[in-house]
Amino acid sequence: MSANEEMKGRERSLANLKPFRPGQSGNPSGRPKNVLSKALRKKLEEVESDAEGARSNADMIADKLVEVALGGNLEAIKIVLDRMEGRARQSINVTTDSRERIERAIDNLISTATQEGDTLSRDAALALLAEYDDEAAELLNA
Repeated sequence: MSANEEMKGRERSLANLKPFRPGQSGNPSGRPKNVLSKALRKKLEEVESDAEGARSNADMIADKLVEVALGGNLEAIKIVLDRMEGRARQSINVTTDSRERIERAIDNLISTATQEGDTLSRDAALALLAEYDDEAAELLNA
């Protein structure tokens, strides 16, 4: 038996600590997709009795949710409204002054140069930035 075969058989051996090769999955079969969703749909579609007025589990859950919401439960109210009207979109409006943006870029260039052991003046950083940014070029020429 070779040393490599002996190492593979041992628990807690270094051979077991090797990372996966590039492109190799650690779980090739993976978790089956939609198993829980399918099971829930099936259960929600079930009808409790064969009587004429029988309702599905989904209908009963919806009724209970509305009942709880009418009782004043804020979380239930939120769920009902989100399902009926859709969630409100949250938008963030970010506007920055171009001068402020350029100053931050210059500071980043100077900081990066310093970390790499180089020195870069503000004017040199602005000139470098002006090669790629029209607004910085206008600032340089002003």
